Amino acid sequence: KFVGIYYFVDGRLLYQCLDELIESGATTKGEYQLTDALQKMLERGARMKPFVIDDWYDCGKPETLLATNRVLLARRNSTMEAIKAHNFKGSLIKPPVSIGHQVTIEESIVGPYVTVADGVTIRHSIIRNSILSRDATVENMLLDGSIIADNAKASGQSYTLNVGDSSEIRLG
Repeated sequence: KFVGIYYFVDGRLLYQCLDELIESGATTKGEYQLTDALQKMLERGARMKPFVIDDWYDCGKPETLLATNRVLLARRNSTMEAIKAHNFKGSLIKPPVSIGHQVTIEESIVGPYVTVADGVTIRHSIIRNSILSRDATVENMLLDGSIIADNAKASGQSYTLNVGDSSEIRLG
């Protein structure tokens, strides 16, 4: 199976080639193609080589994004000492988890397999197998297999939710 992943040590040449495509109006079916910019890079002497990857996850769907999150958390070496350093009031943290900075967790159970981004607030909730993005708020919820995006707020009852940026959901 083949996948398209590109890693650039220095992206300046890529941006130069993309700018040239845009300036010249060179499109295919009305779109600028990354492959055209890559070809220009090769013509200018850029070296490219394939590499082997161990795993590939299509994170375009909620269920595969959550499965990828589980794999990455299981591989990560999060220690309880790092988690205890947060001193979350009346809460239980069940690894594997990843918890960002300036996170508030009160009277809750978080984990296993939960990623909590910076600035998240969790109160009176049970959350497992979920991703809470930057500055999200979850209160009085039981979440399993859920994704809560940036600045979203969810409160109420027990559900599986996929909530977009800056949304607010009140249940119950």
